Amino acid sequence: MTAAEPILRVALLALDEAGDPTSSRSTIEQALQAAAPLERLHRPSSARRQVTWGVAQLAMAAEQPARAYSRLRELLTVLFEPFNGAPRPAAPAPEVALGMAPAALLDTLAPPPRVLSRDLAVGQKLDVRALLADPALARRVLGIRAIPQASIGSYASELAAVIAGSATRGRDAAADAIAGVEADILRAEAIAVCAHAADKPRAKVAAALQPYLRSTDGGVRASAIDGLHAVRARLDEAQLLAAMQDPVGAVRAAAIRTIATGPFALGHARRSYPNEIERLLIALLEDVDPEVRGAVLGAITRHSAMHGPALVEPLRAVVRRGDREARTAIYLLGQLGAHATTAAIDIARALASATNPHQAGEALIAGNRVAMIGSVDARSTLSQIREVLGMLGVADDDLPRPPSRLEAYRGISPREVETHGAYAIASIDERVEHGAVSVPVKSLGLWDHGTGKRLFVIDRAEVLELIPGRAEVAVIRTEVRSDAKRGGTARTDLAWWFERYAIPTGERLASLAIPLAFTFGWPTRLALAPDLATVWCADENAPYRFHVKLGDPDALLDAAPNFDRPPRTK
Repeated sequence: MTAAEPILRVALLALDEAGDPTSSRSTIEQALQAAAPLERLHRPSSARRQVTWGVAQLAMAAEQPARAYSRLRELLTVLFEPFNGAPRPAAPAPEVALGMAPAALLDTLAPPPRVLSRDLAVGQKLDVRALLADPALARRVLGIRAIPQASIGSYASELAAVIAGSATRGRDAAADAIAGVEADILRAEAIAVCAHAADKPRAKVAAALQPYLRSTDGGVRASAIDGLHAVRARLDEAQLLAAMQDPVGAVRAAAIRTIATGPFALGHARRSYPNEIERLLIALLEDVDPEVRGAVLGAITRHSAMHGPALVEPLRAVVRRGDREARTAIYLLGQLGAHATTAAIDIARALASATNPHQAGEALIAGNRVAMIGSVDARSTLSQIREVLGMLGVADDDLPRPPSRLEAYRGISPREVETHGAYAIASIDERVEHGAVSVPVKSLGLWDHGTGKRLFVIDRAEVLELIPGRAEVAVIRTEVRSDAKRGGTARTDLAWWFERYAIPTGERLASLAIPLAFTFGWPTRLALAPDLATVWCADENAPYRFHVKLGDPDALLDAAPNFDRPPRTK
C-alpha cells in the first residue's frame, strides 16, 4: 500500500457516492498499489475533465500524503457543491486528517447531505421531475441542479413552484421550521439556476410565477415577488401599488425592495414612479413592521428622484423615534443638504442614543453636511448643534464647523489645518466601513489662501508638507492593500507611499513604496529639507522615524526604523 492510502480511500468513497461520473475509480485503485508516474497535466476548464484531472493528480501524489490531501480537497470541491450560499467547512490539518477514518474525513471535508455540483449534475442526464418529487431535500436540490440551461423554459412551472415555496405551505405546525429552511435552500438553488438563463426561458419562469401573486398565503405572495425580481421581471404599477398595501408585512417589504433596483434603477426603462407610489412609500416610513420601514429607507436611498423637501419631516420623525432605522435616516438627511437644515438638532440629539462611536461619527458627518449653509438661520442652528454635541461629550475638534471659506471637494467642506504664505493646507474628513466597523479617513490638499480656490487634493494623504526651496509638496499617502482582510479599517490593511506633487498643478512627480517593515504605526508629520525628508511615525509602543533622500528617483535611506523621540516643535 502507498503512503497516502487513507486519503485515496476517501477519494474512492467520494467517487462511489457521486456515481463515478468520469469512470476514474480504477485510477485510484491502481494508486493504492503504486503511485502513478509523474506527468505534466494542465488544469482543464470543464467540471468533468477537472474530475479526471484531479484523480490523476491524486494518483501521482500517492506516496506524498500532504500533497495527496491537498489534491483530495480539490477533487471534493469539484464533485460536491454545498447548498447555495453555504460556506465550505474548514479542513483539518494534514496530520489530523491522516489519522481519521475515511468516512469520517469525507464527512468533515464535505458534510452530508452531499449533492453533485451543478456542472456535473447537468451532465448526468437525470430524471429531473422524479428528483423534484422526492421527499429528501438533497434529491430535490440535485433535481434543480440537473436542469440544463437550455431546458429551463421546459421546467418553468416546477421552478416557479419552488421559488414561491408553495409546496411547503399547509403543513402541520411541527414541520413549519424545517419546511421553511428547506424552502429557502430550494428557492436559492432555483434562483441560481435561472439567474444566468437567456431572456426567453426567464420570461417563462416569470409568467409561471404570476399566479402565485394572487395566492391566499402571504408567504407565497412575498416569495413570488422576490422571485420575479430575481429573474429580472417587473411588477407593473398596479401590482406594485397593491403589494405595497398588502396586509402581510413580508409582502409589503418584498414589493418595496423592488423599487429602484435591477430593471427599475436609473438608467433602465423605468426612471420614475407615479406620485401615488412615492406618497405611499413616504407614508410607509410609519409602518408597524420594522422590515417594511427598513425596506422603505433602502428604496428612498436608491431612488434619488425622491430626494427633496417632502422627505424632511418624515425622516425627522424616524430620527426622533431613535430605532435602528435612524442611522439611514440621518444619512438621507445629510444627502438633502440645505433642505434639511431644520433636522440638524434632531441629528445631534440622536447621538445621545448612539450604540457605538462609529455610529456617532457617521451622524457627525451628516450633521456637518446639513449645517453647511451660509445663512443667518443656518449659523444659529449650527450654534445649537455644537452646544448639544458638546453637552453629549463630543470633543471640540470633532464638532461640526461653520461652512469653510475654502472650496469644497466631493461635496465636503475642507477643514483648514494650517497656512503657509499664499497656501492653505486643509483636510477632507470621510469614513470607511467594513461590516459594522467604521473608521475615519482623511485626504489632504492645497488651497489658495487668498481666494479659497482648491488647487489639488491627494486622496488618503495622511501628512502633507511644503518642501523648502521647491514648488512641491511631499506626502505620505496610504491605499488599501490588495490582500486587506478588514476593508481598510485596520492599519495592517494599508500600504504606504512617499510622494511628491507639483504646485499648483498637483502633478505627481515621484512615488516611492514604503516597505512593510516601516508601516506598522501611523505617520504623524514630515520634517523636510531641500533634499531630505524625515518621516515621523507613532506606534503603540514607541515613536519612530525613517528618512527619504529626494532625488531622481527618491530613495529610502534606512534599513530599519529608527526608534527615538522627535524634537520639540517650536
